Amino acid sequence: SACFRLFVPEERRFIAPHHEYGAYVTAVISLQDPQAVTGGMFVQGSTRAFLDRKFVQLGRGDVCLFQHDLHHGTEVQEGSRFELVLSFKDSPQAVADGTCPWYKKPAEIGDVSAQYGYLLSFAARKDFSSAKDWLEEVCAHDHPEALGTAGEWAWDPPQGSGFETDTAAALKYWRQAAELGHGRSQCRLGSLLVQGVKGRVEQDSWEGKRLLRLAFEQDEPDSGFFL
Repeated sequence: SACFRLFVPEERRFIAPHHEYGAYVTAVISLQDPQAVTGGMFVQGSTRAFLDRKFVQLGRGDVCLFQHDLHHGTEVQEGSRFELVLSFKDSPQAVADGTCPWYKKPAEIGDVSAQYGYLLSFAARKDFSSAKDWLEEVCAHDHPEALGTAGEWAWDPPQGSGFETDTAAALKYWRQAAELGHGRSQCRLGSLLVQGVKGRVEQDSWEGKRLLRLAFEQDEPDSGFFL
């Protein structure tokens, strides 16, 4: 697939750190001179947004190739940025089926990141039974993104999954992920605690704001709104 992205003043300026789990290889092609923009694509090896963030300097026509295990995002501080993003799968059949078969072998030999990508591919095909089996395996390894996903599914089960709502489990998973530094989980749990949810979450404004501040420090987009 191909996607043209632009980052201009008064519009989109930021994409939070993430992984491209749906692609075997992703290519980001820069379409402007580096002097025209401050910031751009960055890589980040941990949750420490302001300590561990490194910008990738790309000239016009330069290409950055990476796979699912690269934690990356985009932050344009000044100027405008234009880029073309190409996402590739490893075979025509994978494109037709919407599958991610490249995860199978590394997942089966214990690669936790591949296991998480594999479960997302099952979920995308609505095979939630297989997805749940892999999710439980990955959560057992304290994978922050997997714990965050488990929290989402327990709080609001995906349509057609057959899962039951489990508030206690959702809060437990989000708490585990938050303690591991997962910004999205810090934001989700913090926002619920700040407001409280009748019959589900007891209000705790102090703890909620603490978590939201941690998420804000990681540039979690929604955290500033709830603060």
